[in-house]
Amino acid sequence: MVADKQAVIPALRAELKPLAWGVAEKIADCSHFVILLARTQAAMQAVIRRKSGGRAWDVV
Repeated sequence: MVADKQAVIPALRAELKPLAWGVAEKIADCSHFVILLARTQAAMQAVIRRKSGGRAWDVV
């Protein structure tokens, strides 16, 4: 964990602003950003495709 959050958070927000301007104002600290990335990745991988045979499901 970073000892000086107050120095890191503004820098993180500044770097995020060109990519996601709404997120930059709502993020509380780096841990929230990690959770956001993890949830986004899980949502993108949650496309379900049915395997041949009709019984099993795959997450691709």
